[in-house]
Amino acid sequence: MIAPPKARPATSLDRATLFRSAASAALLALASVGCGAKTGLEVPEIDMDATTDVEERDVPFVRYEACVPGRFPLIRRRAEVTFVIDRSGSMDFPLEATQADAGRSASRWSMLRDSLRTTLVGDVESRLSMGALFFPRVPVVDSPTQEESCTVNPLGRPLNIIAPRYNNASAILRIFEDTRPRGGTPTFEAVRQAGEPLLELARTDPDRSKARYLIVATDGGPNCNPTIPPEQCVCALEDPTGRDICVESPALARWFCLDRTNVVSKVEQFASQGLYTYVIGLDSPNERPMIETLNAMAVAGRRANPVGEFRYYSVRRSDQLFATIRDIATTITTCAFVTPSRPDDPENIRVDVGGLVLPRDRAHINGWDWSDEGYGEITLYGRACERAAEAPVSALVGCR
Repeated sequence: MIAPPKARPATSLDRATLFRSAASAALLALASVGCGAKTGLEVPEIDMDATTDVEERDVPFVRYEACVPGRFPLIRRRAEVTFVIDRSGSMDFPLEATQADAGRSASRWSMLRDSLRTTLVGDVESRLSMGALFFPRVPVVDSPTQEESCTVNPLGRPLNIIAPRYNNASAILRIFEDTRPRGGTPTFEAVRQAGEPLLELARTDPDRSKARYLIVATDGGPNCNPTIPPEQCVCALEDPTGRDICVESPALARWFCLDRTNVVSKVEQFASQGLYTYVIGLDSPNERPMIETLNAMAVAGRRANPVGEFRYYSVRRSDQLFATIRDIATTITTCAFVTPSRPDDPENIRVDVGGLVLPRDRAHINGWDWSDEGYGEITLYGRACERAAEAPVSALVGCR
């Protein structure tokens, strides 16, 4: 039930600031996007011009730490993203292919590049502050050791990391052109080095209307951790004949044991601090250890795929890869809103767009749902998000 307002929720100055914010948010530009049936994000088709997003970035956000009853405009939440991009040797293979097929068709590396180019260049990059970390780093010698092939260490290495900023797509895409896949899959260290700077930005810039995310795109299970005890090793290399390559080759086991515990724990730790992770897997149905690990990462990152067989975003064709990146980018740039007052009961809120009350939709088809109750973030889905492109979004908040 929605409790009637019992107290004035803000001073006249705060109220004016909030409604100016709502008016500015209603003018926010949206990219041309389409419905994501495969991903379950169900974003709408929208095409508007992007002339006001610079003004939108400067709008202050006023948020009450305690629940305050009343009606409030919802502010579209800005986003800052770091793509964590797998550059291991297998990214040179086609999707659902083996090493013998390398070079015969488009590689996973080139498909990812093309999908990012199609999705991000233009309107999206003008509204989304984004950077990237590529892993592993480009080897500094022609014949690297296994340790060198598993190194991330992006500091001072421009071919490995790009700091987030607006209109940054060309800088990210240039690394695809200037480097080639090679080496192992040190996912834990890559996630750590990508996430910690974003958390530091959150500490120095505590604007709660700004959200920060990692988007991990990988085609293999995390490895490159030689400290895993042999008795705990689950081999990231799966032999189709059923042989355990890590048992038969102890030298490989030091580097190819699945580093699942560390990377899932790190993603979970980041999520508990408000940094959420989307996981895109360029996967194969035969790689069960990888699938189980990516599922666990997606759940820990609190941005799991709400539909389908897998909790991460599984892609096995170029069109699926494009749709997934497009839908994730659309969701975080156009469909996420934040309320100045959060109800102390998550059900004690009524969301409307232009006066039309929306249903809460946990299936994420058409309506709204909490995407971050702690931060007061609400995401709109389907026609609800489409309607929000042309009408103000508000919420009636009740308090105990």
